[in-house]
Amino acid sequence: MYTYRQIFKQALYLALTNPILWFFGLFAAFLGNAGEMELFTVKYRDSIFLAVWRGIVDSGLLSPAGLQGFANSLFTSPLQFFISLILLFLLVALSVLLLLVVGVSIVVLISQSVMISRNQKMTWRESWSVGIEKFWPVFGLSVGMRIVAGLLLLILGMVLVLEFKGAIILYIAVFNLVAVAIAVVSFIGKYAICGVVLKNWKLGEAVRSAWRLFVENWLLSLEVAASLFVIYSVLGWLIFRIFPDLVLNGYILFASFPFGLWFIFTLLALIFLFVQIVLAIFQWAVWSIVFELISSDRKMLLSRLKNVFQKTLK
Repeated sequence: MYTYRQIFKQALYLALTNPILWFFGLFAAFLGNAGEMELFTVKYRDSIFLAVWRGIVDSGLLSPAGLQGFANSLFTSPLQFFISLILLFLLVALSVLLLLVVGVSIVVLISQSVMISRNQKMTWRESWSVGIEKFWPVFGLSVGMRIVAGLLLLILGMVLVLEFKGAIILYIAVFNLVAVAIAVVSFIGKYAICGVVLKNWKLGEAVRSAWRLFVENWLLSLEVAASLFVIYSVLGWLIFRIFPDLVLNGYILFASFPFGLWFIFTLLALIFLFVQIVLAIFQWAVWSIVFELISSDRKMLLSRLKNVFQKTLK
């Protein structure tokens, strides 16, 4: 019988001792490492390339008037038109490539985490092959999770603007329901993605099976998520407690030495990036191992609280 401590220890060991996973962890980190909170903040946080596209949309370039002006520039400023067209094409190509690599990276982290835990490994070519094969269902599930979360937050926002006596009570109730619903969506999404990668589930089958798996293990899922949340919170507090002091001390120490200042800031940035990479690998490794244990015929992982309740009632 596995314990949470064994799973976390194994996932951390995988993240720290397998450099092949660091590359994929770098791109998986684009989706964030805050667990279920990532979906809850989906309306308020964008990745870099989404922020770029949001800026383009906000600028009005993709509006009818903006597109008309862009088309007219073909005749008024042909050189500027073709340069803009090439830049737009490059931006689209980089966005598609980044989405592809992120999706492949998640697949590789899930499959490699389980295989390494079994003392097996895949080559780079095998990893990419599996990632490409599973990309579309994993991408569809990831997008679907965020669409559902966005719709739930939209409902919450609509309730927020209502003004009537007792509206605050309704808002608190809806807020709690939305928070629970988003957590459930996150659990189902993670189990469905793991099922697609590890058990070759089709998209519809993955959602149905993930729902059943969550219903059977909802308390365990909450315990794992709560444990990860505590770990992320403590680590985040340490980072934001220590890093500002390190940056300030580095600036004071090397203020008159530009190369030393550049070196210390680069080193701190690399350390921060490495922490994000390790967290991305750690998160997916934990959920992959948990999925593998609870989806097996043998019940190798049980809820700690459920065990306590059962022992208490005996």
